[in-house]
Amino acid sequence: STNIASAATIASGGASYLRLGGSGGAVTASGTTAIADGAATGQMLIIEGTSDANTLQINDAANTNLGANRVLGLNDVLYLIWNGTDWIEMGFVNN
Repeated sequence: STNIASAATIASGGASYLRLGGSGGAVTASGTTAIADGAATGQMLIIEGTSDANTLQINDAANTNLGANRVLGLNDVLYLIWNGTDWIEMGFVNN
């Protein structure tokens, strides 16, 4: 798992699955580019939260098209697909 700093951009590195949490507490990813561009159109990405204390918030409209701003706590999961412009939410599970 990886801890993300406040206002940082999440780098997927072409991965399809990331386990992430906030660095030193609850954090919000970058408000303009929360997740770096996908490697190719159609890339899928699953992000799993790793902590209820060190949550990670990913905002809508930050290189993302989400149903709402999403806060990932322990075992919460966000499913995304890259459409060439934005990460589109396919599903969110609040566990």
